[in-house]
This record gives sequence, structure tokens and C-alpha cells, in this order.
Amino acid sequence: MNKATLYTTSLIVSIGVTLVGAYFKIQHLETARFWLSLGAILAIPFVYLGIIDAFTDRKNESVVKLMWGVGFIFLAWIAGFAYLGNFKKRNAA
Repeated sequence: MNKATLYTTSLIVSIGVTLVGAYFKIQHLETARFWLSLGAILAIPFVYLGIIDAFTDRKNESVVKLMWGVGFIFLAWIAGFAYLGNFKKRNAA
């Protein structure tokens, strides 16, 4: 499995699991906390890969690297989707 596939898969699965957890939370089901926690854990691979890729890109200036790092940490889904095209272009093989 290459990096681009792992990034995309972990992003999609993390979003799906977190949305299930949010739905369970709205329905006041007891397993909601488990699903939300699992979604956060499943976000680790794409956040890690995205941060590493953004920081190793020589074209990015320090401010841009900081912006991607903060985005991936605090706004994982939004930054994940925003960076998806760039990540696929740089890591497709």
C-alpha cells in the first residue's frame, strides 16, 4: 500500500467512523464515546503523513509549514481534504 492510498483511506475511514459516533451521540447511545475515540485514533495516520509531507516539501516556506501543521492538528478533516490533491500528486507511485 503506497502513501497516497493510506492517506486517502485513513481520511475517509476516520470521517465515516467519527460521523457514526456523532450520530450515536445525537441519539444518546452509550457507544458514542467509543466511536468518537476510534475516529480520532484513525485520524492519526493521515495527520502524521500530511504533516510530514508538508514539512519535507522544500517549496513550502516556514509560515506555510506552520499553517499546515496547525491545520492538521486542530482542523484535521478540513486540512485533510484541502491537502489531499497535493499529497496525491507528490506521493503517487
